[in-house]
This record gives sequence, C-alpha cells and structure tokens, in this order.
Amino acid sequence: MWLRVEEPEQADASINWARDYEFDRNWPPEEGVASPTAVDDEVLDAVADHGVRAWLPADDVEGYDALVEAGDDVRAVRFERGWVVDDRVRFDTGGADESAAEREAVDDVLVYCAERDAVYAIARDASDETASFRVTEPKKPDSRIRRARDYRFAENWPTQTDS
Repeated sequence: MWLRVEEPEQADASINWARDYEFDRNWPPEEGVASPTAVDDEVLDAVADHGVRAWLPADDVEGYDALVEAGDDVRAVRFERGWVVDDRVRFDTGGADESAAEREAVDDVLVYCAERDAVYAIARDASDETASFRVTEPKKPDSRIRRARDYRFAENWPTQTDS
C-alpha cells in the first residue's frame, strides 16, 4: 500500500493519506480492529466451519501461513486482511516485497474482512500485488468485475482461476 504525503495533480477518493495512518493517532487500536492473530483465527475458524482441515507450519520460513485441505489435495495459503473501500473489499496478495521463492510457496490467498465478517478465497496468481471484490452491483455490468459473493470461502474453495 502506498501512502501519499503531498497533494496530487488530480484528486482521487482512493488516495491513502499518510496522516490517516500516523501511529500516534491510531494507537491503541480501536476495539473491533482485527490484529494479525485475530485475522489468522478468523480464517482458521471459517475453514474449520466448512469441515476443511488446516495445518500451521512449524516456523515462518516456509513462506505460507497454513496448509489447507482442498479435496484430495493440500494447498499452501497466505492469510491477508481485507478492508472495504468504495463498495469493494480490497486486499494485498503480496508481490512487491516477496521473493520468487515466497511467491511460488503460496497457492492461494484467504482474505478476512472484518467489516463484512467474511473470508474470501482467491488463487495467488489471479492478481499481482493488490486486488478487490465488488460488494455491490455496478451501474454498468462488466464481465471483468470480481463479485465478493463469488469469492466467499464456501463458494470458492478450492479456488477457481478467473476466466
């Protein structure tokens, strides 16, 4: 995620202003804001609620957050936090700060969005660094739009590639 400190030439509602993320203004976290541990717990709970088994790695050097059962297969997944902006659940899939080995270690991304109280699943290679799922119907239909309802864990596990 990029943070902007200077005024842009053209205003855009999706700008992430650095002042909104200053540590002193945001600490301690507000109640209800998910910590990294809470994100892991929410994802693991959702997986278990669907009768799917998950295994955590013994250490962090594996490059993934868990191995998750996918039918007769096991998939390496990364957990990410999603947030709602402009009727979309936005999230990072990695990319800029990960090595080629880390990228190849992950098959799928499981996204927990606290505002929607939902877990979404997407193939890691479906997006480069960031992605989003549309929460509301757009004014004009577009086949390229990823609708959040289609990516809920229950509907999209094991993950399907985008068409």
